[in-house]
Amino acid sequence: MIKNSSGGIGTIRFLTEKDMQKIDEQALFLLENTGIGIEHKAGMEMLENVGATVDYDKKTARFPAALVEKCLGSVPRKIILAGRNPERDLVLEPGGTMRTRNTGGMTQIHDLETGKIRESVLSDTADFARLLDGLDNIDFIAPLYAADVPLEILELQVLETMMCNTDKHINIRALDKRTFPYLIKMAEIVAGSKEALKERPVISILEAPISPLFFPAVFIESLLLGGEAGIPIEICSMPNVGGTGPITLAGSLLLSTVEHLATIVISQTAHPGAPLIWASRFPALDMKSGDTGMLTEGAMVSAAAAQLATEYYNLICDLHGPATNAVNPEGESVFEECIGAFVTGFAGRPSVLCGAGGMELGIATSFEQMVISNEIFSVIRRVIDGFVIDDETLAKDVIAQVGAGGNYLGEQHTLDHLRSERLNSSLLKPKTRAKWVEEGSKSLVELAREKARTILAEHQPAPMDDATLASLKQIVQAAQKEFSA
Repeated sequence: MIKNSSGGIGTIRFLTEKDMQKIDEQALFLLENTGIGIEHKAGMEMLENVGATVDYDKKTARFPAALVEKCLGSVPRKIILAGRNPERDLVLEPGGTMRTRNTGGMTQIHDLETGKIRESVLSDTADFARLLDGLDNIDFIAPLYAADVPLEILELQVLETMMCNTDKHINIRALDKRTFPYLIKMAEIVAGSKEALKERPVISILEAPISPLFFPAVFIESLLLGGEAGIPIEICSMPNVGGTGPITLAGSLLLSTVEHLATIVISQTAHPGAPLIWASRFPALDMKSGDTGMLTEGAMVSAAAAQLATEYYNLICDLHGPATNAVNPEGESVFEECIGAFVTGFAGRPSVLCGAGGMELGIATSFEQMVISNEIFSVIRRVIDGFVIDDETLAKDVIAQVGAGGNYLGEQHTLDHLRSERLNSSLLKPKTRAKWVEEGSKSLVELAREKARTILAEHQPAPMDDATLASLKQIVQAAQKEFSA
């Protein structure tokens, strides 16, 4: 296997080298002997042509180890996630700078004014994008879906709204295989051309097999069309631990690994060099209630998946970190997000840490929680960055000059390093009880609400030119006309 030994300073490790080798060996065994279910005849024919064992009646495909190894070798180890504004472009590499994004796919929102939960509408999608555009620790954005948009063009209308309200990179999902070509057309318009989109993909797509081991047609189409267009695909393998995945963390990790490797074979067979992101997710079934939960163990196995993807396979990975079961932004939501974010954030240096702002495990979102998540990301980044040990930072000469009983407030050395050495948080500030009372005795959630309101009132994303906006609207209208015919 192609390996990357970078683990970062002080990273959490759940797997030994021997563990990773065993997972790889058993994944290859399952791929060759059990295989996957696949609902796509052309995809099956393509796989058969490169040596896979295909059963058209049972709709299954099995992969020899040599084919898996070959396809692993062609996956890019560097991906650009481009923004509408080139200054927002992001580089993803195994073990490189960690990027962040929010939870995507929510359909409900905690109203910022009333605090009550409700179905989100398109104006919420616009506000959501604008808020995240103004949060400096959210690097790229996944959408909030709107209930007042026709279902057949939902992701197209949402993408248009997002593109108008942020110039950051956008991650989205095709909810119907018919919409995928339209998503690509919209991205080409914003990027400038088909060629420009391949050089600087302004959208990425999250798509998923269905655990265990079933690959529906919409997923295969996304791999084929996305690979042709050069759009990065996040492989969202998501076994529900104890439900659609084995109850052991190791078993669900193995299942997810099999699904990722199978996806890599399909993608790289169709389009060698197509950009892919390993994006394991591990919700877990609570056997007492039937609900989904178990965030601590989910964070642990996600961390192990990041280590496997980054260190063993040398692939770019995206982890879901700051998740919460909480139904409201409050102590539970902050506590759970911190656990998930810190465990996954320090595991194998994931390329992307996502999950900000989701409530009820991603069913709903809260603008207050999004602001808090932004602060959590800032703390994780500060800790991961660490601090430099050299002659300048050790300050030997300054210590000697100040001597015994002095202070460092007026020293030039203090002024030179003040901003680089301190995390400047808008929410987490030193305070006394007297000053806290004087400033209104506000809770963390209340401060986050104020910050969200300020951003929505004052922040203006970079405007989109009229010609581009008109072209996007035409594509959405054309899709609606086609799908309603």
